[in-house]
Amino acid sequence: KENSPETVNMSRIRVTQLPASITQQKLQSFFESCGVITHCSVLRVRDSNKPRMAFVGFKDSNCADQAIKKFNGTFMGSAKLLVEKAKPVEAKKKTATEKKQEDLSAMSDMDYLRSLQPEDTSESKKASTKKTETSEADPFAKMSPEELVKNTARLFVTNIPYTATTDELEEHFQHFGPIGQVVVPRTVDTKVSKGVAFVQFVNGEDAAKALKDATFSNFQGRLINVTAATPLKKRELDWDAPGTSSYKRKQLLEQQKKMAANPASWSSVFISDDTAATTLAEKLDINKEEIVGKDVQDAAVKTAIAAVALQDQAKELFSAEGYDLTVLDQKGQIRSDRIIIVKNLPPAGKSKSRNNILDDLLKLFRVHGDVSRVVSPPGSAIALLEFVDADDAKRAFTKLGFYMFNEVPLYLEWAPKGVVKQQKLSTVAQVRKTTETIHRCPS
Repeated sequence: KENSPETVNMSRIRVTQLPASITQQKLQSFFESCGVITHCSVLRVRDSNKPRMAFVGFKDSNCADQAIKKFNGTFMGSAKLLVEKAKPVEAKKKTATEKKQEDLSAMSDMDYLRSLQPEDTSESKKASTKKTETSEADPFAKMSPEELVKNTARLFVTNIPYTATTDELEEHFQHFGPIGQVVVPRTVDTKVSKGVAFVQFVNGEDAAKALKDATFSNFQGRLINVTAATPLKKRELDWDAPGTSSYKRKQLLEQQKKMAANPASWSSVFISDDTAATTLAEKLDINKEEIVGKDVQDAAVKTAIAAVALQDQAKELFSAEGYDLTVLDQKGQIRSDRIIIVKNLPPAGKSKSRNNILDDLLKLFRVHGDVSRVVSPPGSAIALLEFVDADDAKRAFTKLGFYMFNEVPLYLEWAPKGVVKQQKLSTVAQVRKTTETIHRCPS
């Protein structure tokens, strides 16, 4: 396996013939001139505590090659070092005991206890029935890791470098199959990675292959651990409008679901007749009744012309901001993890202007993280929000889906990755000027 892809791209090195006084800190200082070190460990003999060998992980395989070329055969103190590439680690085959343990894990706790206790009291029987019902309600509880991954297509990856990004993880896993989303959880305050990640594949078979082959694979100098991730819990939509009955809320929910499935309401530049009339009235500084009143002739024609004009203006604004809206109508697109499409925005009125509505929208989403850009053409029912951090975007997407905003529900959708024609860096200054970007939109 000397010329295998795993060995050629290996960014970990193994160091032997070490001096007795070697420490992890000294070893890291010795090799840090070759590049960014993501992992460093010294293995010692159990009885004598003498150094047996050491492993140093680099972010890039070129750095590992440079370290071998520079330090192999050199002296550290009086010891002549032997530096070579670390061999890929193969996953251990399951023993008979481990297979038996898996069979036992497939059995629920209550089933196991029931097999040990032939008789049961009435209280424990009730508890047993309750737990059995809970187990039956969760179809994933009795699945093996392979079966679970095939159903959820979701993996949990640990021991990744704290500097690893979602794009780097996606590049590492994408040869197994198309990836839907990669999430790297970060701390709320410092935004520092927690050293773990969730990888969502499009197909369960690809995820199962990654579970088998990517475990203990080399990623930026570290041996990552890949396990089956628990399925995401579906959040039930709750319409707790005060003063309404449960039957009325169910009717409202069904109505909103139909609206969400309507292609017109989900169109990227869809503008309703009411919004078009309101925007036109604001521009002409007249009452809306003068455009769509009972005694007005050709009201439908006027609103249709106004809607078309606003749609053209919306396309020009999105294009000027670097967004390509044509990809929104294409199917099978890989979705972004930072750009959210907000739909069904309320129209401006006498109480709130367009800029006031967008300011409120920005405040609502900024509770969950920094927003670098907000683009929403005048009169449009859609806005594109670009977050600085992917975890903040996911949190906002989870919390604000179907949120009642100014008495209308917000429809959220992840934007396709190809929607951004020109990538703009999200700097601190840009985040501070987001509100100014809103007000620069033509009105």
